[in-house]
Amino acid sequence: MKLLITLELALLFFATTFQSHNPPGWYQVQLPVNDFVRDIYFISPLEGWVGTGDIGYILHTTNGGDSWAVQADSLGRVVRIQFLNSNTGYSLLTNGKLYKTTNSGSEWILCHDFYPAAIFEDMFFTDELNGWVCSTDFFDGGLFKTMDGGASWSRQMSQTLRPSNIFFLNGDTGYVKTNYLGADNRIQRTLDGGRSWQTIHQFPTQNPPFDIHFFDFLNGAASSVTSYWTIDGGHTWNPSNMGGTRITFSDNSIGWSGNNSLFRILKTTYSGVTWQYQTSPIFNNNVVNCADTLNAMGGGSGLVRTTDGGGLTSIVYANSEIPLGPELEQNFPNPFNPFTQIEYKLHKSGNVIIRVFDSWGRFIEQLVNKKQMAGTYKVAFDGTGLSSGVYFYELNFRDSENGNNRFSRKMLLLK
Repeated sequence: MKLLITLELALLFFATTFQSHNPPGWYQVQLPVNDFVRDIYFISPLEGWVGTGDIGYILHTTNGGDSWAVQADSLGRVVRIQFLNSNTGYSLLTNGKLYKTTNSGSEWILCHDFYPAAIFEDMFFTDELNGWVCSTDFFDGGLFKTMDGGASWSRQMSQTLRPSNIFFLNGDTGYVKTNYLGADNRIQRTLDGGRSWQTIHQFPTQNPPFDIHFFDFLNGAASSVTSYWTIDGGHTWNPSNMGGTRITFSDNSIGWSGNNSLFRILKTTYSGVTWQYQTSPIFNNNVVNCADTLNAMGGGSGLVRTTDGGGLTSIVYANSEIPLGPELEQNFPNPFNPFTQIEYKLHKSGNVIIRVFDSWGRFIEQLVNKKQMAGTYKVAFDGTGLSSGVYFYELNFRDSENGNNRFSRKMLLLK
């Protein structure tokens, strides 16, 4: 009898100790309300908030989404939620009403109403006093700034520019995407907290950015039908391999992008230079927010969570163009600092190895080592930690008929 009890206790210990609480990859989280998820903001892997529309709920969790408390309802469409710490947060509605909490969302107080302005799109606070909101309302919208925690606001950008997206590195340096008359998609930059703005880039009319993010004064990423990345402060933008919606980054390399359809969430480990997709159990994953490199939430037609970085990623090659033989293109940009893209084309399936060497022929990094189908591919190279100079990259392609085919090119890293 004693042996049986001991055995039962041992089995119970192993069952509870080694049982995984969370499924791998992205899995669906149940919400207590039925409404479309418009925004997500987490300040830690366990504590976060969700804003919904069209009814307009604000939900709060302190256990990573296992359970949710309804903090506000029937507000209208929530477009943005941002918390500066565990107590102070803001919620912006598309109708121009701004709510504020100083007690983790237990109470949401209307701190400003921008009426008659409407069609509010974005909000960004750099601290508890200074923040910006923007509206694409052609008659009463524009970019507005507060310096007293949301109590009063002043217009910093004309309504005719129709600003729709905001990102600030600090209280002085910020970026706004504008859309004058629906056909002039520009990135405007300020270096003085919004007192003056300068156009630094104009995007193609057919491919405007949805969301922008900067890591520092030089390096940034933007989501779009085809996403972009910049290494010169936003003056030039290079196309990436995939497109998305809202973007979030856990550090200067790892990030996710929402996707409007196809049960997908996009992930990058190269600062938005290249993207791969991960599978989501819900169809629409318009918005993503991360707490760190492993814990993130995605939302749209439901809410999904990952605690392992999203699980496996799948490569999507750039297009289906089939060359006559293996081809290795010149990297772009070149010279580069610190990121560049390497494009290569395969005429048939085979084993592919992409490696980088320094000017002395010493091995630096292996970028690809797998079997791939015919098509055109792009892979990113990160020169962070390397000194300026000439480097070589090599494509080694092997198939059963022709054996090895080897191609190489040189590239220049300038810091």
